Amino acid sequence: MKKMTPWGVGPKIMFPGYAILIVFSWLPIKVNISEILYIPRTYLTIAAIILIGIGILILAAANADIRQALKANRLITTGLYSRIRNPMYTSHIFFIMPGTCLLTNNIVVFLSLLFTFIFFNILIPKEEKDLEDNFGGEYLRYKARTRRLLPKLLKTDK
Repeated sequence: MKKMTPWGVGPKIMFPGYAILIVFSWLPIKVNISEILYIPRTYLTIAAIILIGIGILILAAANADIRQALKANRLITTGLYSRIRNPMYTSHIFFIMPGTCLLTNNIVVFLSLLFTFIFFNILIPKEEKDLEDNFGGEYLRYKARTRRLLPKLLKTDK
């Protein structure tokens, strides 16, 4: 059985994603979100703080769940993990990074999300293979009823 960590392949995904976000925010190309959408900068900042706050809460809850599962050497299928397989990645890709992008008020910075999503799709199959090797059929059944990043909105009988 392969030794699992609470972070999985996350650092390999998120560190390059945030590095690209920082580089894009320093580029001299500026396309202000507030000017395009006619939204005052203050509102963007408030939205950014809310998104980042939600992301941090999701990240903390998911991390606590996964640490308990690792101690018990079991597959986590409860809490946030009952709905999605990767809530920690979801917190970054859909909340923390977009919030950070809004704080920069530069639409070009949102390109970092595209690169992060590409990294995710390249690296996550390795993590899923490790989980399949460690938990076998239990993981395959779990994988069949959950999605990677977003919960299923409608329940189906499949």
